[in-house]
Amino acid sequence: YFIYIFIALFFIVAAVRIHYFGTRSIVVSFSFFQLFVNFINAHFNILFYLDKFILPVKLYCMYPFFYNRFTMPPNFILYSPLFLYIIFLLCILSLKKTKTILFGFMFFLITLLPTMGLLKIGDFAVADRYTYIPYLGLFFIAAKTIIFLYNKSKKYLKITLLLLCFIIFVTFNILSYKRTIEWKN
Repeated sequence: YFIYIFIALFFIVAAVRIHYFGTRSIVVSFSFFQLFVNFINAHFNILFYLDKFILPVKLYCMYPFFYNRFTMPPNFILYSPLFLYIIFLLCILSLKKTKTILFGFMFFLITLLPTMGLLKIGDFAVADRYTYIPYLGLFFIAAKTIIFLYNKSKKYLKITLLLLCFIIFVTFNILSYKRTIEWKN
């Protein structure tokens, strides 16, 4: 494990060093305001990824910033920590029934941690490619929920559930194919 952590830290330091200190034209100023904005944006980015997981429409390779990141964030971004903490509290409360929800959500958060935006690297707010592994936690929750519903339902509801899963599967395949068209070069 220590070798993996060492290699990961090496690449994190290398990426930050190359981005911030690779060219002389970049001036880096760390301020409490910028740290606050990055902290708020990180919460919003998580909610943005959750939204794209639930309703994967208007997907882009890389999303531009939602506002001028050197000014005060708009209200919908300022309220994002509150919404995220409510979701987290609900996940903790779900421990009374199952550990699946908290595990899946924590897997999502922990694997998303390096790309949340606390330390801004790059010229984009969020990018879909950052969620390939984190979404496994949310898919785990969805799969366990479907299995639970399937096992607890009657025969006609089982058929309806299977049909719904098939429709979602086909829809995601079509959406995935449409996304590959955008990645020509």
